[in-house]
Amino acid sequence: MKFFYATIILTLAVTGRQAIVCGPDACISITCEAVTEEYCESKGQIYVPNGGYCGCCSICKTVIAEGQPCPAPLRGVPPTWVCESGTSCQTSSDGYRTCQCNSDSYE
Repeated sequence: MKFFYATIILTLAVTGRQAIVCGPDACISITCEAVTEEYCESKGQIYVPNGGYCGCCSICKTVIAEGQPCPAPLRGVPPTWVCESGTSCQTSSDGYRTCQCNSDSYE
């Protein structure tokens, strides 16, 4: 019985891992919303062409200012946010993730 459960768990783990891989035909079955630069700007976001899952669809992303918290990425899901220019999401020694100035920005 333990072998049966182990087989099921292993199968689900392998299937789940393969589900997030973008194959050459990944976009064939995807229906994209009509996202435009104007639409994103009206929501206070930026337009990212082909920024969605597998690069199939364009999306809007929220810009996070320096010092503000940035969420941890979800594996296989493109983020719906981006740190402002010159910053990147960094984890501090206390475990908090915030957008911080890139160290090479001062050159």
